[in-house]
Amino acid sequence: RAHLEARRPGEAGAAAALGARLSNLVAYRGLVEAANTWPFDLGVWLRFAVYVSLGLGSWLGGALVERLIGAALD
Repeated sequence: RAHLEARRPGEAGAAAALGARLSNLVAYRGLVEAANTWPFDLGVWLRFAVYVSLGLGSWLGGALVERLIGAALD
């Protein structure tokens, strides 16, 4: 941010290089501000829930089928 405020249009130097550097700094600032500060967002929680439900669902489904087949064969 200090670099952005220090660069003024009337400053001496190569105008093309200054413009390119300023545009890169503005783009970088946008990327930094758009980054998440919290590592767990909604997408992470949804993927975790899907993976847990797949494991638990297959385990419970297998136990249910085993009980049904055991009851049918007895």
